Amino acid sequence: MSQVFVTASARTLDIGTVLINQSNTLVITSPETKQQLLERFDKYIFPADKVQGCVLMGQDEWDCARILAGRPAVGAELTEDFNPLEAGLCKAVSVDKGCYIGQETLSKVTNLNAVKQQLWGFELEGPVEAGSSLTDQDGARLGRITSVTTTPDGRNFALGYIRCKSSGKQVDVEGKEVKVADIAARVVPIRYASRMVVTDDPSEEQQKQQKAEDERKSAEEAKAERLRQMQERLAAYQQQVQAAKGQ
Repeated sequence: MSQVFVTASARTLDIGTVLINQSNTLVITSPETKQQLLERFDKYIFPADKVQGCVLMGQDEWDCARILAGRPAVGAELTEDFNPLEAGLCKAVSVDKGCYIGQETLSKVTNLNAVKQQLWGFELEGPVEAGSSLTDQDGARLGRITSVTTTPDGRNFALGYIRCKSSGKQVDVEGKEVKVADIAARVVPIRYASRMVVTDDPSEEQQKQQKAEDERKSAEEAKAERLRQMQERLAAYQQQVQAAKGQ
């Protein structure tokens, strides 16, 4: 199964493949994040286990295959600029399972239907570079290209993030004609992506409830911080008293 790894603020670190049997768990990750994720595993999940990476093909062939499939990669589609819901990794995360790093943020994005951009494929009429801006026919910026490839039969294809919300409403971008650095392109689905189920935008009452919940949590955090500071001051005072008695 696939598993996405996120930071405490729900930014994507990597997506790995997890293989499980009765005696062990094998997690296959991108080479770039192996050490970073290994340290997190040691600290949070299974400190006694080891992680092994595996390269099944040459880098160019792998990049072409993953881009055509729509599989996001570290440093391209998986950066701190995007969350897993935007990257089409909805099946790789749970917004119901509590107490994991980034869960609260992902739950809030889901409850408020707050995904503003999504990862899609782009069929191009010519070559472009990763990092190029996506625009509509009038030149308004819609997003940017993250990965590009040329297929064995000479077709140009890319992955990129495109804005999927307009005037507060979700819009269907499939088939949309766009431009990438003056090159014509068409938005197409990618096999790897799993999308969040689009629901109606939160009602005014739901927004009020969410605001009240945010305020409640902020108040609790402020109260806890004040208590911590009082305890530190008390501990410092007690140390001063003990020091004075010893003189």
